[in-house]
Amino acid sequence: MVARTLDKLQLKTPLESWDQGTIEKVVNAFTDEKFPTVCALNKIDHPDADKNIAKIAKQQDPNAIVLTSAISEVFLRKLAKQGYVKYVEGSDFVDTREDLIADGDPDGGGLKELDDKLKAFAILIPATYWVDADNLAHVGVWRT
Repeated sequence: MVARTLDKLQLKTPLESWDQGTIEKVVNAFTDEKFPTVCALNKIDHPDADKNIAKIAKQQDPNAIVLTSAISEVFLRKLAKQGYVKYVEGSDFVDTREDLIADGDPDGGGLKELDDKLKAFAILIPATYWVDADNLAHVGVWRT
């Protein structure tokens, strides 16, 4: 990690000749390398979220942005508790009765069948949201 930090800085000055400014630059670069900053953007389920995400992604490294939705997490927990989905809190994966049957479980894990209204939500939740770094106005979603 230290070598990677020093390589990124491309310092030409030998260690013995570092002044206070060089030391601060190295310490700051090492801190950034060891403890990268991640920007968590919540409420991405709001209708205008894509515009806000695009604005922030222009100012921040898009790879350091994590998109979140607390309401989606709450909804998934509720569906799991009621027996409609198989879901581990905080996980990226959700299994419905249909998913489990397609995977070879004839009973569908004992889960209840989703009605049309719940199926519509299940298409989007959980979802992987992404920001296209080449076209920051473009935000996409697909089911994981």
